[in-house]
Amino acid sequence: MLRKIALSLAGLGAMLALASCGGGDGGSTPPPANVAPTANAGAAQSVLASATVTLNGTASSDPDGSIASFAWAQLTGTAVTLSNSTIAQPSFVAPPVVTAATLTFSLVVTDNRGAVSAAAAVTITVNPSQVGNVTVSGAVRFARVPFLNSGTFGLNYAAPVLQPSRGVIVRALNATTQAELATGVTSATGAYSLSVTGNTSITIQVVARMQRDAGLPLPRWDVRAQDGLAAPLPYAYTTAAFNSSLGTQNVDIPLGIAADGTPTGSPRASGPFAVLDTIYTAIQAILAVEPAINFPALIVDWGAQSVGTFFTTNGGQRIALMSDLTEDTDEFDQHVVAHEFGHYIERNFSRSDSIGGAHGLGDRLDMRVAFGEGFGYAFAGIVLNDPFARDSFVLNGSHVAGGFNVNINPRTTPPGEFGDQVGCWCSE
Repeated sequence: MLRKIALSLAGLGAMLALASCGGGDGGSTPPPANVAPTANAGAAQSVLASATVTLNGTASSDPDGSIASFAWAQLTGTAVTLSNSTIAQPSFVAPPVVTAATLTFSLVVTDNRGAVSAAAAVTITVNPSQVGNVTVSGAVRFARVPFLNSGTFGLNYAAPVLQPSRGVIVRALNATTQAELATGVTSATGAYSLSVTGNTSITIQVVARMQRDAGLPLPRWDVRAQDGLAAPLPYAYTTAAFNSSLGTQNVDIPLGIAADGTPTGSPRASGPFAVLDTIYTAIQAILAVEPAINFPALIVDWGAQSVGTFFTTNGGQRIALMSDLTEDTDEFDQHVVAHEFGHYIERNFSRSDSIGGAHGLGDRLDMRVAFGEGFGYAFAGIVLNDPFARDSFVLNGSHVAGGFNVNINPRTTPPGEFGDQVGCWCSE
């Protein structure tokens, strides 16, 4: 009997021992709850306009894990572009400002177990970068349309070429008041340089006028392209506003003509500058042989319904050039422009007895008209260094071109007819 009681107590002790090891009910202790991370957007910064700024979220932390991702967002101020909004240290370029401005950014981080932090914010104060005057410089170019197939099939509007706009007036304007801040003239490479107040919103205006006035020694000239004689101002092209402290502003004057030769709806801004650049070429050719010359003021009326060079009794002089894209436009016909400028040169520096009037290739003309027109063609060939006189126009909806070689005197009558001859004094 005593032996049975002892065995029973031993079994009970074994059971109690198992229970004390936790193996009796199969339970477990739950893991601790995930603690959300803390975002830290870094210290506030004060920077200069146009400086590269780096935000700093590296001080963000997670007490029971690691930071898995970053999410930056701009809350206030002039919009800027972050280099990457999902990294710890994104950067951006501070915008140009006239007075101090504040940008605010927020940062939210996520840890490796998916917990999201509360947002943290940081402010960046952007200050004007410079005080006093700054230099704004760049290059001005216009779009010139070349001829197709060396000039025998009209203008190739699908392949415009940017060329320097030489000798034209450039103005810096206050973008708000339109007050002129500085003015200058482009160089032989189209370059300009103007001194203006720093941190000012300005525009660059390119004026279709070449001028060397009486305040300068010879040579002198004043040639302006405008829409009709009554126009108060020449044609001009103005850029969008920008901060003067940016320093560099190149200006590419748009063509305003589609590849098929139809208007795009935007102004044909390059047209008057293409005309002036042809005249610039002619002026430089004359200066090479007569550097001290005074050219009388000249108006180029681009927008007329006919082509010609006209002189008035009060001394006014103008060249009329056509601008109708559907029929005939002359802004890219360099021989036409130089030819008309040749009449201006003949009248002012030689002798012109032409009585004017209609004329065409092969016409038997009055000697005075024939000589004047022949001089115009020869002058254009010389200053452009190109003997082939080209003139583009539209015929039955197609872009075509006519022309001839000024070194070859055209026939005045068809071959085989009475009086058949290859040119004469009566031919232009």
